Amino acid sequence: MASNPADAAGTPRDGRSRVSVLGEAVLVLAAGLVFGWLANAVSPRGLQWTRNYFPLAKVEAEAPRPAEDRPASQDPGALEAEAVSRVQARGFTAWTFARVADAFEDPRRLTGQVIWVDARPEAQYRRGHIPGARPLDPYRPEQQLLELLAACLRADQVIVYCSGGRCEDAELAATLLQEAGVPRERLVIYVGGFHEWVEKGQPVETSTPDSASAGTSSFP
Repeated sequence: MASNPADAAGTPRDGRSRVSVLGEAVLVLAAGLVFGWLANAVSPRGLQWTRNYFPLAKVEAEAPRPAEDRPASQDPGALEAEAVSRVQARGFTAWTFARVADAFEDPRRLTGQVIWVDARPEAQYRRGHIPGARPLDPYRPEQQLLELLAACLRADQVIVYCSGGRCEDAELAATLLQEAGVPRERLVIYVGGFHEWVEKGQPVETSTPDSASAGTSSFP
């Protein structure tokens, strides 16, 4: 049986060569990459290719042995001690609930001398945060950092928190603030975080999407 001349020449039956089809595929792929790059460049939430989104150095925090009747992952005391060790290993001051509860009652909080910074995602912040806290998502800081920075530079103390426990977003936010000019000695990490704050029955404030700084106070 005679072979098809088109098959012998490496040409599909529609008359186009395999090289031509491959070239078209490469052009489509290149166009998609260019379009994606342009979309990322003009988007306010686009990735910055030269930015290090994970500037925290890895530390080995020495965790204490948990109570015999509770595994380490569930022992609040062990988690708190582990977080304190990790924060201090990165050179920041670590505060537990007793210290932040006193700071919340400090009248300087109402005059802007003590600033609270919430390092959780914006959606979580809107659903509830420590009253008066200002948002700073360390993974999307561009829209918040400049406005927040002016207040932090004027403050005597900046208390940063996230969810607490093994969450390191507060440390990441504190690192961003330090790199932006806030002295390290003014920065404090609340290691218990928002989860502990709520568990302790402390007041919570909510915000609407249109007003991230204004909210209505409520109690859990």
